[in-house]
Formats: sequence, C-alpha cells, structure tokens
Amino acid sequence: MAQEENNSLTDSEQIEQSFVCNVYTTAAFVFQASKEKKEALGLKERLYNCEMCKKTFTLKGNLKRHMLTHTGERPYICNICSKRFVQQSNLKMHLLTHTNECPFTCNICQKSFKQKYFLKRHMMIHTGERPFNCSICSKSFRQKSHLKTHALLHSGDRPHNCDICGKCFVVKSRLKTHFLSHTKTKHACDVCHKCFSLRSLLKGHMQSHTNDQNPELCVCGKN
Repeated sequence: MAQEENNSLTDSEQIEQSFVCNVYTTAAFVFQASKEKKEALGLKERLYNCEMCKKTFTLKGNLKRHMLTHTGERPYICNICSKRFVQQSNLKMHLLTHTNECPFTCNICQKSFKQKYFLKRHMMIHTGERPFNCSICSKSFRQKSHLKTHALLHSGDRPHNCDICGKCFVVKSRLKTHFLSHTKTKHACDVCHKCFSLRSLLKGHMQSHTNDQNPELCVCGKN
C-alpha cells in the first residue's frame, strides 16, 4: 500500500519528501539546502512573510529577528552600560567599545579596527575601489550611504527640515549645525564681541583681528 502511495507522487514531491526530517515529519520541516541544490532538485524556495510589512524571508529565523523591529523588543543587554540590542551580534560588536581591543588589522598599514566592516571599508582606501556608482553622473563612492546622499543633489530633495525656520538640508549633519544658530549658546569674540554659533567659526573670525604689521591693532578698528 505504501509502495502504491509512493508511486503516485510526482518526482518533485518524492525528492522533497526525501529531505523531510524524520523527527519533525508532522511539521513537514525541510532541511535548508543551498539555493543551488534546491534549484537543481526542482524544489521551490520556501518564503516566510511578515504580516505587518509584507517583507519576505527565506529563513524562519530571519523573520523572527525581523519581527523585533516591529515590536521594539531588544532582548540582548550590555552588562556594562545596559544598552539593548535586537541581535546578539550587535551586542558583541558593542562590547568592543568598552575595551581597547581592535581585533581587525589592516595588513598594509597595520591600522586596527573594532569591527570587520570598518576594516573592509578602510581597505578600499588602499585598493582605490569605489563600488557604488551614480547612474546620472557616474561619480563613484566607497559607501552606499554616500551615494544615497549624493543622489539627493540630482533629485533636489532636501529631507532634513529645521522645525524653527523651515530651512531644508540634504544632509542631517548640516541641519544639526544650522540648528545651533537658533540656540542660546553663543561663542563671543573677546575683541569685538561678535557672536558665533560654532567655536570653529569664532576661531576663523579671530584671524581677522590679526594684523601682521601691527599685531596690537585690530582689523575691525578696535584695539
């Protein structure tokens, strides 16, 4: 009888059935063979869908980890500063910030990094590699984030808005710098009492008070 049922299965069903774990037959658990092997055997890729954002994953574990972004749960906690993380790998990388350990070393200049990602990005300086290319002007970048920022120059989009005056900026860091102009924190010139939002701007301004011929004479007329 079992032989007759087995003969009634298609070739694809027989192949897939051979991958079913005997322990989890009721759950029809299929071993995660590589994509190439599955294609060679005629097996369809199993997809796990997020019910909240419809994003799909080939591994159930990846879907489970993704769901934490919707729930806000961060189960991995740093025992030093109590900072929380979604993934254990992120916690491990974070722990390096509490030590002087830099396990990833460049074999060209011997510079060390806390994370492998930073070493990989650093290596592009030596190789000259710029893998991210602008499709409009063909300018290339080492980092994908830099390409995204550059693309805003072509689109004219300025996504970072000042809540006070409504001025828009391409880069968030420019918005942060601009926001200081609205704060009460000012850096005043000791000579002419002009105020600046940034200490670096004050430092540049102070050079205007230097007169090579008469150092005691202020360029702006005050001494």
